[in-house]
Amino acid sequence: MGEWAKEVKAKLREENYRLTEQREIICDVFVRHPNRHLTAEEIRNAALEQKHLGLATVYRTLAILEDIGLVKRIDIGDGTSRYEYVGADSSPHCHLICLRCGGLRGIHWPATEDVEALLRIEGFDIKDHSLIFYGYCPDCTEFIAHDGSETHRGGDEDAKG
Repeated sequence: MGEWAKEVKAKLREENYRLTEQREIICDVFVRHPNRHLTAEEIRNAALEQKHLGLATVYRTLAILEDIGLVKRIDIGDGTSRYEYVGADSSPHCHLICLRCGGLRGIHWPATEDVEALLRIEGFDIKDHSLIFYGYCPDCTEFIAHDGSETHRGGDEDAKG
């Protein structure tokens, strides 16, 4: 059993859940796609390599994993939630969203810890945060420089790398 599976199993047990085969398969999708921000449909499609899972099962499992703090849901305003595995060792990071291709990626940003510490000093009890920067990824910046078009084409920066 991998380190991630031990963490997931311990956290589920702590919250009175079992590590079912479906939950393990869904968690394995995140392990096989590190640093990706996956939609429920992408998770189901990746899980199909191991076993048929219904989309409702995927959503129920994601809700449980989000409730216990192993998965974070990200809403970038396009109507589709994306999910990232954060686990116990989640480091502070922010998200970059390309306005042209729709790509989404996370980057480590240590200043987040400083902001959180400052807010705690002010007595603010932080439960969650989200920091998103909107702009153009390197590929789209280059394309715009050559083509001059900032038109959205749809896509996922995660899929490129």
